[in-house]
Amino acid sequence: MNPSWHFNISEFLLVEFLLLGVILFISFRLLQTVLHRADLKKPYRLRLGQGFLVVEMLVWLIFSFQMLKSLFRESPQLAYLLLGVMVAVGIGSVWFAIRDIAAGIILKSEDVYQVGDWLEWDTYQGYIRTLGFRILEIETHDGERVKIPYSTISQGVIKKTSPIETEKTYVFQLQVPASQVNPEFLSWLREIILNFPAASLKREPRLKSVRQTADVVEFEVTVYSFHDRYFHEMERQIKDQLSQFFSHPSVTEKIH
Repeated sequence: MNPSWHFNISEFLLVEFLLLGVILFISFRLLQTVLHRADLKKPYRLRLGQGFLVVEMLVWLIFSFQMLKSLFRESPQLAYLLLGVMVAVGIGSVWFAIRDIAAGIILKSEDVYQVGDWLEWDTYQGYIRTLGFRILEIETHDGERVKIPYSTISQGVIKKTSPIETEKTYVFQLQVPASQVNPEFLSWLREIILNFPAASLKREPRLKSVRQTADVVEFEVTVYSFHDRYFHEMERQIKDQLSQFFSHPSVTEKIH
């Protein structure tokens, strides 16, 4: 015979659990805001955020179990059934993340990849910048950052190779008078950067316009070098040379 399920739910208990759920939700959001604003280094902030997510999931699971157990006190079978459905739906909705995390744990335990290794994935090639909780991030020759889930790596579609060079990348902002921006000037600027002894000769600097007004064009400049200790000096000298260049009385004749 099928078990007899009773639905005599106490309205007082229902309201009580709803209020408690709202309080829990608000409390977790406030704690999350505090964590985001905390003055922590990125790796510690990332680990703390991951731990917070696990704790929140466990608390909600315990809360759901107690709520169903209290509301369906006369039909415990129904309470367990509903809890099982909720757990199954929850696992299904975050299965992609669980799969990536599990693959990441295995790869990290085997010490397969390290920051700075060179990888080829799909149409991308680049250096590993970070090894996250469920993804790793690579930076391509063009300075583009690509995030790859660990589950993709575990499927064997990633190639670990040895690059020809091991350059470092540095990005800074540069403002140029709009009236002076033309192909000749940009070519001249690239030559200045490549003439630095520490600059990589096999990867041209990237000059990307990110903001423009009637008077000024702001560029995002990406430079490459074998040693990152030279980047700040490169930026300073580039800006000094541009300042001297634009203050020269015959600057218009030079670049037009």
